[in-house]
Amino acid sequence: MMAPVSSPPTSTLAAPTSVMAAPATTGSTTTSSMTASATSLMPQAKTGVGLFQVFDAMGTPRISAAGAEADAKRYGIVWGARPGMASAWRAGNSKIIASYYFPQETDLSYISWGGAGHDLAWWQANHPDWVLYSCTASGTPTRIPAFVGGLMTNIPLDFHNPAVVDYQVRAAAAYAKANGYNALAADEVVFYNIGGATAGAGAYACGVYQNGTFVRRYSSKSDPQWTTDTVAWARTAHSIAQSEGLKLIVNHPAGDPNNPNEQEMLSNVDADVDETGYSDYGLYKSSSTLFKLTLDWVRFAQSHGTAPLVIDKYVQSGELSGTEIEHSIATYLMGNEGGEGLFAGNRNGYGVEQYHSEYAVNYGTACGDYYGGSSASPNIWYRRFSNAIVVVNSGSSRASEAATLPAGHAYRDLEGRPVSNPLNVANFDAYVLLTTNGCH
Repeated sequence: MMAPVSSPPTSTLAAPTSVMAAPATTGSTTTSSMTASATSLMPQAKTGVGLFQVFDAMGTPRISAAGAEADAKRYGIVWGARPGMASAWRAGNSKIIASYYFPQETDLSYISWGGAGHDLAWWQANHPDWVLYSCTASGTPTRIPAFVGGLMTNIPLDFHNPAVVDYQVRAAAAYAKANGYNALAADEVVFYNIGGATAGAGAYACGVYQNGTFVRRYSSKSDPQWTTDTVAWARTAHSIAQSEGLKLIVNHPAGDPNNPNEQEMLSNVDADVDETGYSDYGLYKSSSTLFKLTLDWVRFAQSHGTAPLVIDKYVQSGELSGTEIEHSIATYLMGNEGGEGLFAGNRNGYGVEQYHSEYAVNYGTACGDYYGGSSASPNIWYRRFSNAIVVVNSGSSRASEAATLPAGHAYRDLEGRPVSNPLNVANFDAYVLLTTNGCH
C-alpha cells in the first residue's frame, strides 16, 4: 500500500546547543502514576525504539527472503508475513514473531495467503447457514454476502456462531503451524459493523439463512451485539491460539482503557495493532484528544501484558520529513515501558521496510513517568530519559506553548532544530532533545 523505502537517511543531529535553564515547574503539573510492565513480544524496546514490520509483500519492490533474513534483528514482530517468508524472518532472528494474516469477520482467503479458505459456492453447498449476509440501510435482508470492503474474495462468516469461530481460528492455526509461523494476525477486529460493502449505501452485516429462513444477528450498523460478539471472538481465538502454541495479534484501534469491552479485548490478545496511532493517517493536527487517548491506551495495554503496536502513517507524505519522524519517536517514547512497537511510514509504505537512522539512537532508559499539563502550558507533556528529554504539544487552540526544560543540560534536537529555553513548541509538534545525565 505504500512506496518503497529509500536508503536510511543520514543522521541530521546537530551539535549540542548549550541551554542552562531554571528547573521545570512542578507545582501545577500532573504526573502519571501508572506502572507498566513490559511484554516479551517486544524485547528490544527497553532503551530505544522497538520496531515491527507491517506486511512484507504489498510494496514495490517486495521484501526478499534474503532481505528479511538480513534485517530481521531490527524487528520484534512481522504483521502479516506472506506465505513462504516466516522461515526467512525467523532465520535472521530466532525471537521474532512472524504472523499469518486473516480477517476476523471472514473465512481465510481461497486465493491469497496460502489459499486455505473456500469460495462462496463451497460454503453454500456445505455450510449455507454459516455465511453472513447484508441488510440494506433500512434493515431489509438481502442475499448479498456481507463483504468487508477491500476483501471481496473472503467469504463473510457468522462469527456470532461459536462453531464458526472454532473452524476459522483452527484453520488459520493449522496453516500457520504447517508453514513456520508462530503467531496469528487477525485484521479488522473492531467494535463497529463493517460488513455490507457491496449492498449499497448504509448497508451492514445483519444475519444468516437457516433452512431458507432469515435469522437476524444485528439490527443496525451500531448494534452493540457486534461488539459483544467481537469480544467473545477474541476470547475464543486467544484460547485456541494458546492451545496451538501460537500468539494472537489483532488489528484493533485504540479505545478508552476504562471501557470494559476494551479491557476484555486487551486481556485476550498478545499484541494489538493500532492503525490510527498518534498520527491519525497524517491528520493528527485536527484532534486535541488523540495524543492523550493513545498514550493512556498504550500504557494500559503494557501494564496488562499486551504489546501495543502503533502505526504512524502519514498519508500526505511521499517520504517522511524529519519532523514527522521526530513526532513518531517522541510520542512512542512518551508511552513506552519496554513493550511498545512502532511502524512509521509514508502513504504507500506497507510491505516495505520503513527504517530510519534515528531509530538506532540510544535514548537511554526512562527516568520515570511522563508529566505535564501545568496551568501555564496545559498541553505540554514531558518525559525524561538518561540520554534525552521528550517534549510533546498535544494540541489546543493556541499556536504554541512554552516548555521549560530541566536545568543544567546541553541539548541537541534529534533533527537539528534550534533549541532555546523555554522552548516554544508549536501546536501538535514534538521534540526529542538529546542530552547527557538526563535523569539528573
